[in-house]
Amino acid sequence: MQTRTQNRPPPQGDEPEMETPDDRAISAMARLPTELAVVKMENESIMAMAAAKPLDYRVVLADLKAQLEVSPAFAEEAIYEKPVGSDTGGQMKYARGLSIYAAEAIANSMGFYRTRRSVMPLDGDPDKVTVTCSFTNFRNGSVSEIQKIVSRKYTTRNKAVAYHPEDRFFDVVIPSSQSKAMREAILRSMPPAIRLELERMVEETLESFLDEATVNKLLGYFSSLKVTKELLESYIGKHLDAFTQADRARLLAVSNGIKQGETTVDDVFGEKPTPTEAKADAIKEKLKRPAPPTAPTPTAEAKAPETPPATAKDLSEKPAAPSDPPPPTEADLQHEAKSGEWLAYFLDMVPTVQNQTELSELEGEFREKRSQKVLLDPHVLEIGKLFAGAKKKFSKAVP
Repeated sequence: MQTRTQNRPPPQGDEPEMETPDDRAISAMARLPTELAVVKMENESIMAMAAAKPLDYRVVLADLKAQLEVSPAFAEEAIYEKPVGSDTGGQMKYARGLSIYAAEAIANSMGFYRTRRSVMPLDGDPDKVTVTCSFTNFRNGSVSEIQKIVSRKYTTRNKAVAYHPEDRFFDVVIPSSQSKAMREAILRSMPPAIRLELERMVEETLESFLDEATVNKLLGYFSSLKVTKELLESYIGKHLDAFTQADRARLLAVSNGIKQGETTVDDVFGEKPTPTEAKADAIKEKLKRPAPPTAPTPTAEAKAPETPPATAKDLSEKPAAPSDPPPPTEADLQHEAKSGEWLAYFLDMVPTVQNQTELSELEGEFREKRSQKVLLDPHVLEIGKLFAGAKKKFSKAVP
C-alpha cells in the first residue's frame, strides 16, 4: 500500500509535481555559487542559534565586568582620547571613547556576529586604497559598514610631504586603519546602554589603581616619545603634583590613542620637529630635488681661440680626458628614492625605541633591507651610525 505525503496531492498523469517552499529554497541554494551558498548557510545557522538564546543585557554586562576584574591591563587599554580641532574660541576640543579592545570585548560578550574586511585600490591614485570594514549583528539584524581612504602620503612635523615605504604601508598603516574602522562599525551596531555602561565601569576601575607607579610608567612612555613633563602639564592644565585621578586617566587615554594609531604626538602636543626628523625630511626633499641644469654647449658664434695644430708628440704626451659619467637610469633613480625612504624611516624609528629588544627587532629589519640591496652604501653607513649610537645609550642604561 502506497503512502501519500501530507499536503501534497499525487501527480495526475503528466501533470508536473507541485513544489513546496522548501523545494524552492533548496533549488535556489543549488543555483548559488559555492562560496556564496556556504556563507548563506552559515548566516542562517548563526541566526537560528541567536534566536534560540535571547539576549540578556545583564549577562553581557556581568561578562564585561568580569573581564575588567580579571585583567587590569584591559581597563588600561579600553579608553582612548584624541584632539578633534578647536572651537570658535580657539580652545582645543577632545574626543574620548572606547578603544578597539573594548569594542571587541563587547562583540564577544554579545555573541552571534560576523565581520568582513577588504582593501581595494583607489581608481586614479596609485598611492591610495579604500579600506572597508563591516559588522553584522545577528542579535538585532543590523549591518554597520565603515569605509576609509588610506594614503601612502603623510605630513611630517615640519609640514613636509613624505611617503610610507610600501611594505610598512601594507603591513602597518593599512591594518591600523582597519582596526579603527572595525571599532567604529562594531560600536555603531551595539546598544547605547552597553557602550555607556562599559565606559562607566572602565572609569571606575581606572580610578582604583592609577597609583604613582602607573603614573611613572606613563611618564616613561611619554618621555620615550620626546614629550616633556612641561608638555604634559600644559595638556592637562595644572602642575604634575596636582594631577587628580581623572587627570591621570586622561593621560592614560591619550597614550592609548597614540599607541593604537588614533592620533599622533604632534596632533596632541604640537611638538617641534627634532633634529633627527628635520634631517630625515631634508633628505627626502633632496631626493625629490631636480638635477642642476648642465652648462650650455658653445655655439658656432662663440668660437674658442684658435690654437696651433697638435703634433704627433703632443698627442702622445697629452693625457686622456676623463669621460663624463653616464646619466642615471630610471632604475637608478627609483633605487635612490626607495633607499631614501628607508633611510628616513630608520631615522624616524630608531630614536623612539624604548628598550634593547625593540632596538634588536628594528636592527633585524635593517639587516634584511641591507641584504636585499635595497639601501645605497652611503645610507647604510648613516643608518649604521644611528644604531651604534642607540646601542651605546642602552648599554649605559644597564646597571
